[in-house]
Amino acid sequence: MMSLGNELESLKELLHTYEQSIQRKDDVISNLTGAMGKQRDKFDTLKTFCEWKIKHNDVKREVSNFLLALGMNSILGYIKRTFNEIFDSWLSFFISSESPNLKCYPWSEKSAIPNDVWKCCFQSPAAFIPEQVNCCE
Repeated sequence: MMSLGNELESLKELLHTYEQSIQRKDDVISNLTGAMGKQRDKFDTLKTFCEWKIKHNDVKREVSNFLLALGMNSILGYIKRTFNEIFDSWLSFFISSESPNLKCYPWSEKSAIPNDVWKCCFQSPAAFIPEQVNCCE
């Protein structure tokens, strides 16, 4: 009877060991499944981005080829250069006049036009009136 009790106790310990081993294996499987899911999501996101980038580059190339076929690239460059010259002369008129408000701008001596001026002029030319700028106060 005693040997049967010892054998039963040994089998219970063996069963407990197997349960722990199975639990660890289940944890490893679930971790691997999660990691594979993250990798799949990352791959899908990368694939979508690459497809978008290829389409975007194709559209840019088509537009560039279309403008080149129409001879518009040189026209657009001419328009931009002309606008820069006109805007520089307009700005230099206000800077050279007795307006202290524009002389204190750090970009007043530079030939580059700051982005906020570009945005303002493209929205509406009357939106940027140099006399209303009070940066020296």
